[in-house]
Amino acid sequence: MFCSVLIDLITGKLKKKYLTFDQGAQQVNRYLIKLVLYPFFGFAIFLVYGFSVYTLIACFIGVLCAFLFYLGTYFSRKSTLFTYLFSIVIPLSFILLANIDFTEKKQWKEMRTDSSFSASFQYFNGEHEIALTLTEGQSIILSREFVNKNGGGHGFHVKDEHDNLVGMTEIDDHTLKLDVAKSGVYRLVFTGDRIKGSFKVKWEIDEFS
Repeated sequence: MFCSVLIDLITGKLKKKYLTFDQGAQQVNRYLIKLVLYPFFGFAIFLVYGFSVYTLIACFIGVLCAFLFYLGTYFSRKSTLFTYLFSIVIPLSFILLANIDFTEKKQWKEMRTDSSFSASFQYFNGEHEIALTLTEGQSIILSREFVNKNGGGHGFHVKDEHDNLVGMTEIDDHTLKLDVAKSGVYRLVFTGDRIKGSFKVKWEIDEFS
């Protein structure tokens, strides 16, 4: 919304200062300027996080969303019916895409015990979750290791049953501690980005003293 207001201010000033054509030509030029500025701000807003593969992906999504938003505002002026369709269909589409699991695994082999989980694979892209039922007042020590055989990306985090990230205390490079503030199902989430290798996690659950 802030970017949209800023773009309107910019295009308004440009129109007054530089565009001296007839009214129809001015309107066309104003739309062209907006067509450039919307994707630009959709891209530039993510550059504050630095350059990385994930930043570039975020920038691409930002450009796409900004472009769709611009098209929506443009065609909404032409049709009231389009306004309602745009405000319903586009959000529903993003919700559906967000809930699609694009995880891909090849030659995946896993083993789970009461206190550990391990997996090896020739290809892993996406997420793998390990569910643990924990009780308020417990603490859990997580020891994890990841073997990377091809330089692919990988990560690890924990989510609660409401899909919120859970904060943890880092003991060392491979060990984390989680103090359970609320009973429920917690998910240990390993992520892979076109990686070949294996990972293993062990956990010890203790009561608070």
